[in-house]
Amino acid sequence: MKKFIVVLMAMALAIAFAVPASALDIKVNGQWYMAGWYANNPSLLDKDMPSGDVTRTSPRTVGADVYLESARQNRASIAFYTHKLRLNTTFQIVEGLALKTQIDALEAVMGDATWAGGAAGRASQQSSSRTSQGASGAAAQESIEFEAAWVDFKVPFGRFQVGYVPNGIGFGTAFLIDPYTWPTIRFDTQMGPLNMFASIFKIREWRNSDAFLRGGVTASGLNTDADSDAYRIGLVYKMKPGEVGIMYELWRDARAKARAGLNLTTGTGALPGALIVYNGYNDITAGQWGIQPIGTQGWVTQISTVNPYFKLTLGPVYLEGEGYYRFGKLRRYETFTAGNVQQPDIDLAAWGAYLQARATFKPFYVGGIFVYMSGDDLSKTDKATGSIAQLMGDNYAFNPCLILWNFDYVDAMGWTTGNIPAYMGNPRTLGSYQNTRYMDNVFFYQIYAGMFITPKLDVVAKLAYAYADKKPRMGVGPLGTVLTQNTTNPALAGLRNREFVSDKYGTEFDLLANYKIYANLTYTVGFGYLWTGDYFKGYDPLAVVKNNYVVMHKLNLMF
Repeated sequence: MKKFIVVLMAMALAIAFAVPASALDIKVNGQWYMAGWYANNPSLLDKDMPSGDVTRTSPRTVGADVYLESARQNRASIAFYTHKLRLNTTFQIVEGLALKTQIDALEAVMGDATWAGGAAGRASQQSSSRTSQGASGAAAQESIEFEAAWVDFKVPFGRFQVGYVPNGIGFGTAFLIDPYTWPTIRFDTQMGPLNMFASIFKIREWRNSDAFLRGGVTASGLNTDADSDAYRIGLVYKMKPGEVGIMYELWRDARAKARAGLNLTTGTGALPGALIVYNGYNDITAGQWGIQPIGTQGWVTQISTVNPYFKLTLGPVYLEGEGYYRFGKLRRYETFTAGNVQQPDIDLAAWGAYLQARATFKPFYVGGIFVYMSGDDLSKTDKATGSIAQLMGDNYAFNPCLILWNFDYVDAMGWTTGNIPAYMGNPRTLGSYQNTRYMDNVFFYQIYAGMFITPKLDVVAKLAYAYADKKPRMGVGPLGTVLTQNTTNPALAGLRNREFVSDKYGTEFDLLANYKIYANLTYTVGFGYLWTGDYFKGYDPLAVVKNNYVVMHKLNLMF
């Protein structure tokens, strides 16, 4: 009997282990990192506060002109740690059928309790009011989030990916890259070295809730079909030296139809202050709408993008490049009742290009990067010519420098304000003029050189210089004209349309050393120094900008 029980238990164990193995194969990979940062002068301004109220953000008058002076935000050095865990899991059901997920956990400035309302002494942080997107003032998310979940399955004529799918799979370079996931239906079909794909994205769903969108003011039918959707088709051709590809995207965002007829200046039918509203891929609060007069129509954004790229390896030289041309309607106004104020449509024509060349002569390597992204010429009242990256979500993770447009630094530190008030962005594209994670309106040049001192240790030095394609302005139209509520933020009404003091972002030197502790575990030490350009004076020639430097170190595990 005892032998029978032992044999029975052995058989049960064998079945328990064998059945899952035959039905499901689970593969996990991902990334973990922890980084420490010290920033000497994140404000990029003189640390000595100018005379006057330390909380001043309102205009001040000097002589016969008006300038804008920032408050004492971030006018001190700061040190902090950041942390993140990302898990990519593939559940292989059967051959050709898989469920894939992407999870981010504990993505945070370590020890940051601003989202939780603080805690007494060494007590636990209060998290009762925590949301997955972070509360006001949180520098980075601190959560466990399912970023993506989708089914990947093959059929005789191709492959489908359906669900919440990471954007940009298998297309392009590091330029224009972003971390977004959207509800997606994507189909790929392969013909030898040529891959053809088509996809549909549901970027935002409004569900025709116009009472909500209009702050309780009912206007039946105004936001019918007021969603945000995108459609793509593309080709990628792979060959021995590399690959080339081209993609066309049509994006239609109709959420702003629902703001038709609102009087945002008197409060009649005003949008609630906490409402997240218009801006295609990145939400912006109600206070940053382009303000329109009473009775104005809502608008629809419809933008087409042609996006080619290439990657080539020619002996010791690696080349890659990517570009875009965006055209269509930034705002196509729609009339909802007779007698409304008819606003002219705003067309769009924006360009961008990225090139990188790298030559490797072991143990040395050298390279260079060039980026151009057109700015918006606000003297043209009926056509936007750029400053579109934040609206489109471009370049979130491009990371060319340690300070300028570095998403690791900026996400944790916050956007570099300089002397540029947060509420003063482009009145048409709604993009911020501050140093954000979205590189835009720029001529950018960088050269770098590195050396593998040992197989495990390499050191690289980078030198970059950047300036704006177009100087930002307060409003649309000729310089010197008085701004009104119809063209810009109400806080600027009555001020004269002014232009930034300078287009120079500055010059940055970066030095980084990477040491492989294990094949998958790397320790990085970096130093970055920014000679701050007068761009960060904003509109005030009397502002004083100062240089900034950062020191960072990072432990990065890839598995």
